[in-house]
Amino acid sequence: MLGLSVVRQIAEDVVARMEDPSLEVVGANVTMGGSAYVELTIAIRGRGGEPTRFVVSADRGGGEQTLRSGIATRLREQLGRATVAD
Repeated sequence: MLGLSVVRQIAEDVVARMEDPSLEVVGANVTMGGSAYVELTIAIRGRGGEPTRFVVSADRGGGEQTLRSGIATRLREQLGRATVAD
């Protein structure tokens, strides 16, 4: 299972590859019970006032490629919702 600091680095890399400077990984936490799931807090800056924050859940037990793919997919889904809500 990937460590929390590695998961955060992977999430930061996924965000950087999206080439959107308004996105930032601001937190990474293990879900209750110490499971393989983590919650990544992502901020969207520059949309007026306080940054919009949302949480992306990911499974850190499936290896790096699975984690990268899962984070990217969930991030795109959340960004689609944020765009529609604006």
